[in-house]
Amino acid sequence: MATPVETAQMIRMAFGLLSGENGHHSFEDLCRQVAKRRIASNVLPATGPVSAGGDQGRDFETFRTYLAESLPFALGFVALASQDVVVFACTIQRDKLKAKFEGDIKAICTQGTHVDRIYIFAAAEVPVRLRHDLEAWAKERYEVGLEIIDGLALAEFLAEPDLYWIAQQYLRLPAELAPGEVNQPDEVDLPVWYVDLREYWQDPVRAPSNLGDMFDLRQGLRHATPPGPARGDLDGWLALMSRLAEQTPDVEVRLHAVYEITAARSRGKADLRPAEPLIRRFMSEIELSDDPSILFDGSVLVQFCTTAAVLNHTDMPLSEIIAWIPRLRRHVDELLKGDLGSNTRAGLLQVSAHLALHVDYSDAEVRGGATLDEIDQQYEALMDAIDQGALQQHLDAAPLVDLDGGGCGDCSNSASCCPTRLLIRSTRSALSSIS
Repeated sequence: MATPVETAQMIRMAFGLLSGENGHHSFEDLCRQVAKRRIASNVLPATGPVSAGGDQGRDFETFRTYLAESLPFALGFVALASQDVVVFACTIQRDKLKAKFEGDIKAICTQGTHVDRIYIFAAAEVPVRLRHDLEAWAKERYEVGLEIIDGLALAEFLAEPDLYWIAQQYLRLPAELAPGEVNQPDEVDLPVWYVDLREYWQDPVRAPSNLGDMFDLRQGLRHATPPGPARGDLDGWLALMSRLAEQTPDVEVRLHAVYEITAARSRGKADLRPAEPLIRRFMSEIELSDDPSILFDGSVLVQFCTTAAVLNHTDMPLSEIIAWIPRLRRHVDELLKGDLGSNTRAGLLQVSAHLALHVDYSDAEVRGGATLDEIDQQYEALMDAIDQGALQQHLDAAPLVDLDGGGCGDCSNSASCCPTRLLIRSTRSALSSIS
């Protein structure tokens, strides 16, 4: 019995042997089976002779299903059913990949029905720079999301125990290469409380509406966001939390819910686009709140959005997002002028300092990119650095919105007068020491 690494290496070698029309058809069938189990379950193969353009560049694509709407949280087919129009293309070509990919994208986007997202499976290994450049090009030229899954990533998929049969069938690989069996997540890897909570919310008649429901959903959503056996449930939790945000009459419940959606999409999906209407509503309603915890969430939410804009994970302009910061600061400043209890004032001072210490993106021009796998790796490295007390090695000096701001507004320049000012000064010292 082979290890997953050994299995993946053999699969990549098998990709190198694919050539000709028969090889393309086998690769296309293989990719469709992987897509149904990892990306979108509701896919159909295209019809029409490829040589005559009968498939319009679409090797397979999603079909419309209404099950996801009737079952807001579900497993199996419904959990992976996509409500977007997703088109898939496959290629075993190994040279002139840029021209090949651009040609496929053009054929898909200029013929047939509207497309929300394109996935391209490639047997070859695709450089990260080329992948990111093409993602930006597709978004700018055709306003379509693009993901490229190359031979390295596809081989790792196929080396997983529940998918190896696909490689065995379409690449003629021996059974002896199958990786070891793994336990079912529901039986071993998922905690009992989580399984019970998920089962409770699978009832299609349940309609989350209040703060208690929000806390319930938050618990499941946060558990499903990081990499692990629960991440496959993330879309279900997001659907429920989105339903709560859209339908609750309670503004503060909605603000809490939208914050959780934004955090989960940033960390677990690397895509804020489906949440953009809710985020904009959040920013229009947050000035109705005087709750320091909600206002702090608002400051963090802006950070999620600026990062998403820089990484091309949202269509919201960076200029729109950074304009939210001075609006929030003015609102907090007005609240601090009131007659407040000590706890409320301390909470608002924390929000004020956090807003002042945002990275200043006003002169940012470069839009980069990062896949979900890359975000997971960076997050793990960051958590390791925190655990080992080596966080400063992961930080670069950066311009801040207002390094000297964030004070309470009624104190002198004395650091001892205001804990917030002391925090800002200590941060300045830390930044100076690593610059």
